Amino acid sequence: MWLIFILVGISLLFAKYIRDLHKFNLNATVRQLQDLNKVVVKQHLGNRDPLVIHNVPPVEETIESIVSKNPGYILKDADKVLLLSSFSDKNVPQMTTYKNSELCKHINLRESLLGLGTHFEGSLACNRKTYVSLMKGANITERSVNTHDILLIHQIQGHASLYLVNPKHKDDIKEKPSSQIKKWSHKINLEPNLLVSIPPNWHYFTESSEDIIQGVYESDTYPTWLYNSLR
Repeated sequence: MWLIFILVGISLLFAKYIRDLHKFNLNATVRQLQDLNKVVVKQHLGNRDPLVIHNVPPVEETIESIVSKNPGYILKDADKVLLLSSFSDKNVPQMTTYKNSELCKHINLRESLLGLGTHFEGSLACNRKTYVSLMKGANITERSVNTHDILLIHQIQGHASLYLVNPKHKDDIKEKPSSQIKKWSHKINLEPNLLVSIPPNWHYFTESSEDIIQGVYESDTYPTWLYNSLR
C-alpha cells in the first residue's frame, strides 16, 4: 500500500514539473535587474519573464587572451576542425564556434557559469551543462528553442543583439530563418557583464558584428531531464 502511495506521489511530482515546463506568459516583458540577488531572481522566474541582469561579476577574458594562453589549440566544432588561433588572424574576417562545451572546460569558464546557475536553480536541479561561443566578424546564429528549465547567456566580451520570441508566436515564425522573425522579437542589447535568463519554450538567436565571447548555462530538474530525454 505504501509503495502505491509513493509511486502516485512521484508521478504527480513529475507531472507538475513537466506541466510547469510548458507554461509561458502571454504578456511577458523583459525585466531589468540591477544585480544578481537570488531572492529577487526566484520571484521573477515564476512569472516566466526574460530577465536581464546587470553588474554580474566580470570574467577577465578576451578572444586575444584565450588564443595567447592556448597556442596550437585545435577546436572541434560539430563536424569541423579549426585552429583557435584563426580567431586572432587578421586574414580571417569571419568565423564562429557555437556552444562549444570542450573549449568551455579547457579555458576554465565552466566553474564561473556553474556559480551563476546556483542563483536560479531549485533543489531538484540536474543535468547542468556549460558552453562557450566565440564569434568573429558578422554572425547571426540559427534560431533555437529553450527546452530546459534554466537557460542563461553571459556576455563576456563585445556587443551583440539577442532576439527573444515568446512561444505565443511559434506559428508566426514557423520555418522562417532568424533574419525574418525580428518583428516578433524582444531585442536585448548585449554588453560585457550582462546576464540574460531565457524562459522555457522561448525562441532566441544572436546577431553580432564584432568579436564576442558568450558563456551559456543550461540545467533541468530530474523530472524534466527524463522528459526531455524521452521526447
